[in-house]
Amino acid sequence: FTFTTDQKQRARQQLQLTPDSIVVLYMGRLSFHAKAHPLAMYQALQRVAEQINVPLVLVECGWHANQAITDAFRQAAQLACPAVRIEQLDGRQPAQRDLAWAAADIFCSLSDNIQETFSQVVVEGMASGLPVVAAAATGSQNLVANGRSGRLIPPGAVHQFAEALQGYIEDAALRQTHGNAGEKRSRDFSWDQINQVVADTYIRLIRQKAALVGR
Repeated sequence: FTFTTDQKQRARQQLQLTPDSIVVLYMGRLSFHAKAHPLAMYQALQRVAEQINVPLVLVECGWHANQAITDAFRQAAQLACPAVRIEQLDGRQPAQRDLAWAAADIFCSLSDNIQETFSQVVVEGMASGLPVVAAAATGSQNLVANGRSGRLIPPGAVHQFAEALQGYIEDAALRQTHGNAGEKRSRDFSWDQINQVVADTYIRLIRQKAALVGR
């Protein structure tokens, strides 16, 4: 999830972005009922697009379960955020995911579904050095340091989502600061760290059992 300046520039060129474009990335399954309803995201993006003087681009990197859902997402975007350019990439393809991460300026994860627990994609967003705007629900609350590495907002809160996005769009230094903080935090979830926690847990439980048996 680490990209050089040259890789980032090539990714943006591949997507035919202008130098001043701001890219908001959503990564994950594109499903109304099983992941996240996109309406609040679309409405917030439209509000921001009406307030700023730079091109705003939403990259949806994921996949739809069927053609009906594909059509519904497209129609919803056309109705709710006509001022925003939307690029859809196939999130099942590693090269497409890398393209999305490298090109993005801001990452958003507004999952409103109880199936979303740990939220690995939020850690991936932080690992990519992006400020994260996430729903204050599910596992995101334990990952994003609100006001330090990103913003946590109530699910469906269009006004707050728009505020968070506009704040990052208008302040490149803030994007960098929060992105750096998130990248540092993401290292706590490396496999080395996770393996150590699991090993320590097993050792603690074995010792507890031995102490009970010894009685």
